[in-house]
Amino acid sequence: MFVQVGDLFTLQSQGSIAFSIPGRTGNFSAIAEFVENQDSTNYSWAGSLDSAYPGYLVYIKDTIGVIGFIQLEDSHYFILPVDAQHSWLMETDIEFNLHCGNDTIKQVPPETCPPLTSACPAVIDVLLLAAPSAQNYFANFGRVINGTWVSALPLYVRLAELMMNWPVWRSGVGNKLYRYRYLDYDIQDFETNFKAFGNNISNDILSLIDNLDAQSIRDAARADLVTLLTDESEYGSIYGIAGTLETDDRRSFSIVQLKYTFGRNTTGHELTHLHGGRHSRKDQGGNDDSPVCHHGWRFVDDDNNTQYTVMANIDLGEQRILNFSNPDIEFNGAPTGT
Repeated sequence: MFVQVGDLFTLQSQGSIAFSIPGRTGNFSAIAEFVENQDSTNYSWAGSLDSAYPGYLVYIKDTIGVIGFIQLEDSHYFILPVDAQHSWLMETDIEFNLHCGNDTIKQVPPETCPPLTSACPAVIDVLLLAAPSAQNYFANFGRVINGTWVSALPLYVRLAELMMNWPVWRSGVGNKLYRYRYLDYDIQDFETNFKAFGNNISNDILSLIDNLDAQSIRDAARADLVTLLTDESEYGSIYGIAGTLETDDRRSFSIVQLKYTFGRNTTGHELTHLHGGRHSRKDQGGNDDSPVCHHGWRFVDDDNNTQYTVMANIDLGEQRILNFSNPDIEFNGAPTGT
């Protein structure tokens, strides 16, 4: 549905914002956790809901419009700009049975679990390659500026960057920064290099890794990690896949279905696989018992709600919290790891 989104810059009070959602009864409120202001026309705002069940509000505004999302206990909404004053509010079906393409990958790392140190600051450069299908998706979202149509894709990139950094910082890792940029993959080059691309995501990630053009684009951009944004109906219920579950430089590519990247399917999920992040162990509802520490975690918080961290396998109708597993960080009174 088309909505007019209020201006958080003027509506917030002491870091808190009250809001309503069309079609739902009652009001909601969120408390800021991350705010980045350039001026009243260009800023980012992210916060947690002040409610019995945890949720989130993320709002990014610039001259193109407003992009963001709202996560509640039982629903998730994606906000995309259609002009300077109006946005498209799209509800995601959290009962739709989506899968990560790495669910069946059986790569097993060495049987070690060394302690990790985050004492060294790091900037991780991420390149988003927009496939033609992703460019077409954003052809409907944006606005005309000075007589020229401007796609909302740059806003999407800002949202993706925030939705990687925010969970990292919430998880107690304050000295790492993910820096995103994007390139439109030339349609002619794309069709030349990937004639059969879009039929099978497991084959497509291998084609992407082995493609010399993709590797050279990455090298020219000096990117550590690459994500190809797509909107491929042939992928069905698979929302994304990573090229490796190890820290393998050559295979540090992932593919993501852009319309499934926020909320319960967390934009940083596939990217974290490229750092060695794993799904849940079998006793946690997953199928990955590899003997390393960096698995997703399912736990029950102090309000008796079941919560899932970024890399955890989730059940139908459930949502992920914006935290990575860390036993030293609590969420609603309970440790987020073990």
